[in-house]
Amino acid sequence: MTSTEYFIGLLGPVILCTILSVLIQAVTANLRSILPFAILSSPRRRESGIKASNSACLVLGGLKGPFTSIRLLWQLRELLPFLMDFLVLLSSVLTSISTSTVSLGYFGFCDTGSHDGWCYMGLGYYSLTLRVAEGILIAMAVSLIVVGVLLARLQTGVTASPWSVEHVVSLAVSIEGEGGKVRGLWDLLREMRKPRADEYIPQDAIVRHLEGYVFHLGSYEQGDGIEKYGILAYKRDKSSRLDTSGLEPTPDAPASHSGSKYKKHNRISLHTLLQEIFLLVLTALLILITYYESVEIDPQQPGPPPSTAAAFERFMDSQSISVSTLFTSLAVAISLFWDYFFSRTVLLTTAASFASTKHQPGGVSKTPPPPPVTAFDGFTSSLRRTAILLLLVSLAGILSKGIPILMAHIPFRRYQTWELHLLTGWMTVAVLAYMVLVLGGCLIGFAFFPLGLLNHPRDSTKDRKKRGLKGGLDRTCNNLPVMPDSLAGIMYMFYYYEYLVVDGIDGDTEI
Repeated sequence: MTSTEYFIGLLGPVILCTILSVLIQAVTANLRSILPFAILSSPRRRESGIKASNSACLVLGGLKGPFTSIRLLWQLRELLPFLMDFLVLLSSVLTSISTSTVSLGYFGFCDTGSHDGWCYMGLGYYSLTLRVAEGILIAMAVSLIVVGVLLARLQTGVTASPWSVEHVVSLAVSIEGEGGKVRGLWDLLREMRKPRADEYIPQDAIVRHLEGYVFHLGSYEQGDGIEKYGILAYKRDKSSRLDTSGLEPTPDAPASHSGSKYKKHNRISLHTLLQEIFLLVLTALLILITYYESVEIDPQQPGPPPSTAAAFERFMDSQSISVSTLFTSLAVAISLFWDYFFSRTVLLTTAASFASTKHQPGGVSKTPPPPPVTAFDGFTSSLRRTAILLLLVSLAGILSKGIPILMAHIPFRRYQTWELHLLTGWMTVAVLAYMVLVLGGCLIGFAFFPLGLLNHPRDSTKDRKKRGLKGGLDRTCNNLPVMPDSLAGIMYMFYYYEYLVVDGIDGDTEI
């Protein structure tokens, strides 16, 4: 057997599938960043417009990302987000089964203890998993062709870095035309009451506030001949009365009901609960692999019935393809989790940048940089900005991309060299230990120091304390007035922290 054949059989499939998966995830992340703008500027929806949940308040990715893609496919016939999530799923499954497609094996007469047979090691394949992998590759090829066709026809209506503060706010036009039937998204958001120190605005509250309007990204010429470009809100002809939850009290709306849809910060966050569960999983996996690499037990030795440790050793050394597939699947799940956690950290650090930016009368001295899209972007961006938290999380995200290659070779196989087994095993232990430290440190830091900079500039000392520990552990992981994960969220953060001390912002304003 040549060295090339040995490399192909041992490492080739999982390396190729991992690289393919990383590329697809990077392309998907970049497409998600421009899809809200593409949907808003779609020519075929210019007349009808799009409701807030599918435009200004659209959140792609995260825990609800796949469900959002299905909703867009069902309601708007938008195939692109569904196809990208479908490609991520297919690439993840392909990486998980990659070690069970082409592999090394012994052929000939290879009975244990026999010295008379003819036995050799060569390349082999598993028929069932290889056929499944071929089907996945064909489906991915067809999906990529369709994605390419859709991208050729895509109109985003924006330039590069669409999520930078300058770009988003330049789209926050202030318009009052046609008797209130045409308005700017910025004007509608400013009607919402600012949350108190112990409150935040959930996404569904913004959606309810914008109910009765449809949105479009385009230009509008006012009566004075000035043309403005941005996110326009058109009042529906046949719409129900707007939900005034969260608005300032009016004579028709008692103060007791104002802001009734806002939520308190003392609720346990689903995101934090998921992160705590995954921290336990990572810790258990770290202990398990460390034990497997440190303790050597011969399950075949004579004596009393095998113990639990010997049974575990027998399972790990069973040479079954299901064992390597299990560990590779766990590695893929770890990689997907760090993609989610990276995007979550980017949101929180972006919000912290809003609050920590120095304000000047009549303008802004500095605005938060465009949020990075992938862990690779986050690593380079954090190096330039010396953002330690984002740097640590980005590095963990980058390491997670290569962990399927390492964990695929944790179970020892008879054609694997002992040196390679030790190398992959202890490298996996080091990577998992780093991930546990970063994730545990972030959870502890967010719990006891919940983004203390996130205070309104005019908050009193009492309000600032409410945004802090609040008498104990804060498991919401943030004290944000609103999560800046949508166009409406970023615009409201800009309004909440009063970046510009002016009555309105239009597309011609210099930031």
